[in-house]
Amino acid sequence: MKYFAILLTVLFLFSCSAKEASDNKSVENILNSENTDGIPQSSVDFVKSEFPKAEDTEWEKEENDYEAEFKISGVEYSVEFDKDGKWLATEKEINAEDVPESVMNVLKEKYPDHKVEEVEYIITAEKTNLYEFELESGDKELEVLIKDDGTKISREEENDNDENEEDDD
Repeated sequence: MKYFAILLTVLFLFSCSAKEASDNKSVENILNSENTDGIPQSSVDFVKSEFPKAEDTEWEKEENDYEAEFKISGVEYSVEFDKDGKWLATEKEINAEDVPESVMNVLKEKYPDHKVEEVEYIITAEKTNLYEFELESGDKELEVLIKDDGTKISREEENDNDENEEDDD
């Protein structure tokens, strides 16, 4: 349980930091693939070796962590590292049709009136596999994390005022 609390906190911080960076359009925190100054070399090497076909890699510093965002054959990826360059997680954009039926059943049961806007498959350093769903219903938007065994582990709600709420239904 402690692991999931830490994982949720890390993912929530990444989510909030990324949103804040995009809202502020803080150019000084975003580095392109040409400029990796300040990024741990092990992180740069990891992306180059594990994703040799990565295109348009952009690096972002988020407080003490780093994130590389790129595309491979049009599919969006992001790879997260801690301040020392240790790999934390990889996220890959996928189609809802590629999500296991057991996971989709949990989602449909808990959120029957919500439309799936985006799905990401997440693999963590702890070998936990997750699906992150961006859902929409009217003017409400949710982000929901579900483990690959169908266990729902978090929900983050965004409303019109950009306030976030966490809920563990």
